[in-house]
Amino acid sequence: MHFVAGCWVAKQISQNLVRRDRFFTEHDEFSQDRAENRLIHTALRHVLTLCRSQESQRVARELGFVFADVPLSVDVALDIQRIRLDRGMGYYESALDWAKLILQGLSPISGMGKHHAPSLLFPMEALFEAYVEKHLVKQLREDFVLKAQASSQHLVAHDDQRWFRLKPDLLVKQKQTTRLVLDTKWKLLDAAKKNGREKYQLSQADFYQLYAYGHHYLTALGTSY
Repeated sequence: MHFVAGCWVAKQISQNLVRRDRFFTEHDEFSQDRAENRLIHTALRHVLTLCRSQESQRVARELGFVFADVPLSVDVALDIQRIRLDRGMGYYESALDWAKLILQGLSPISGMGKHHAPSLLFPMEALFEAYVEKHLVKQLREDFVLKAQASSQHLVAHDDQRWFRLKPDLLVKQKQTTRLVLDTKWKLLDAAKKNGREKYQLSQADFYQLYAYGHHYLTALGTSY
């Protein structure tokens, strides 16, 4: 509570001169039940229904426990309008950006606009590999098995040691026999560069890698994976 010695002095003298037990004061009310906390708590609850990662769920539950005494937002749009990030609330900004992203169902895409949002980046080669695996497994016959990230073969054998593990992205096996070795690449071929010098912009290192995978996995029949 702060006693104000400035503009309130005149009112104090004019209105409370004979009632000296009364004072004009200015104070701040500290309460957990405010729009910013309600939005974060609601976003955490929403994340728990969406995420599949056990680690992310654990963190969301721990943070949710911190906000246990804060009610959920009953009107997200109105609470977003009520956000006030004053001098002492600056550290809330990043968390509230994520909360608005989650609760409004927005997508963090790159482009021009008036709004700022946190970046959310994914390794496209990993997403492409997962996409190929998901759709390829649906197209195989029942007697074929798709194995991701096999790691049973090595490039070099030396003194009973095996060096440089070979990990192709995908193997197609029939019982114990490897039928196909696949390595996904998040790259575009340039059809206009099909001459012997430019080779569709294909990488020589990629072909060496595929050759090593095929040489070791396609000839190592009957090995476990």
